Amino acid sequence: MLAENRRVQRAAFAGAARRTSAGFLAHLNDTIAMLLRTTPMKLFWARDYSDYHPEQPGGSAA
Repeated sequence: MLAENRRVQRAAFAGAARRTSAGFLAHLNDTIAMLLRTTPMKLFWARDYSDYHPEQPGGSAA
């Protein structure tokens, strides 16, 4: 599964410079914290629900 996740991650960042995608991932937690601090956005876990298409490559409803 790990190899599949890496393949999907590479596909998702296809065309993006490696440095750009690495920067995106490196600052992801800071970005989420900023959005929670500065917007009315609320993030929560919804049991038995995924907000994406788990049947697509890289998807996992688990």
